Amino acid sequence: MLPLAPTLAASAVSAVDAPAPSSAWVHASLVHLPYASSERLGQLVLNRERGDLVGAHVQLGMSSGAGTLAIDLQQAGGGLDYNGLTQLGLPLNTQTRLRMERVGLAASPAWPRMPLADGLLTAQLGLQQLRIDRRIEPTARSAGLREQLRLDLIAVGLRWRQPLAAQTRIQLDLGWLQPVDARLRVDTGGVIDGYTLRPRHRGWPTADAALHCALGGGLSASIGLRLEQPRIGSSPPLAITRLGRPAGISSYPGSRQRWHGLALGLTWQP
Repeated sequence: MLPLAPTLAASAVSAVDAPAPSSAWVHASLVHLPYASSERLGQLVLNRERGDLVGAHVQLGMSSGAGTLAIDLQQAGGGLDYNGLTQLGLPLNTQTRLRMERVGLAASPAWPRMPLADGLLTAQLGLQQLRIDRRIEPTARSAGLREQLRLDLIAVGLRWRQPLAAQTRIQLDLGWLQPVDARLRVDTGGVIDGYTLRPRHRGWPTADAALHCALGGGLSASIGLRLEQPRIGSSPPLAITRLGRPAGISSYPGSRQRWHGLALGLTWQP
């Protein structure tokens, strides 16, 4: 059913290091995400989706003696190739339009922070809400389908920043995203009355690496890579209706995602 769209920043935590006390920054980046997902019922593959998503990420942040606080706004979308089966077991090939919006709030307290080699290791904690709108195009064999997923997430992680030569530094992030609430709204365009499923909560790890280079005048450029393989849990069966009358049972089988993201960004810190 619904794949999870990729995270555009490292667990929605600060994309930059804010070394100066009582300072603020603005970060913006463009992101390219080769994307793949699959849904299975046991060993049977119900569908696969592949394609490229493109998007943007904007972050507003500030730091003080107590630590850092950042707000993330993210958006991505694109077309995917859909290959799967109809409810009758017939092959189905079509297109999916996927759109993701994410809002995040993240903090990195001044304690605990631990020197590591010549760098610094810090803890990260954040809250996110992820909304995904997935539209499977209709074909001669199947009606169209719209699915809207909302995930409320807790993000925790560690960040290591290591200075390099010539005004550059490397940044490594390891994190964990844990859903605390998940709702999947399904709309068949009138074939079945709209209904909402509740996927089970399953967390997953994240890993990021970025290279930052100071340009002068408060500007810096960055290039980053992200690896993420989310797992969305299955949902309990739900009785569905058509025109208010019983029409069957529906459930979400769960999904597996995989993507490797590339981000190019600029940061301004006055």
